[in-house]
Amino acid sequence: MHEFYANKSVVVVGATGIFGRLTSLSLVEHGADVRLLVRRPSELDERLRGLPHAVADLTKRSEVVAAMAALTVGDARKLNTFAGRKVNTVVESSPALCRR
Repeated sequence: MHEFYANKSVVVVGATGIFGRLTSLSLVEHGADVRLLVRRPSELDERLRGLPHAVADLTKRSEVVAAMAALTVGDARKLNTFAGRKVNTVVESSPALCRR
């Protein structure tokens, strides 16, 4: 990764897995505004726990839609500091989406 991601909003799907964790950490290191979509927030790496995240099971469309809405446009109950901010990139790091 390089400066392309600096100051850009990125949603990482599957951030509790090995690839998602490493991708998220690298994006943070390169200055990206990282948000996470996870199924089990208790499994988040301690270095990522302070980042905005939403919970969803990728096999449940309604959960994914709600989580992405919360991460990308803000939800006053969860992510009000991100209201109105556009996400530039979504990084998918979970094999669940690749199997569809």
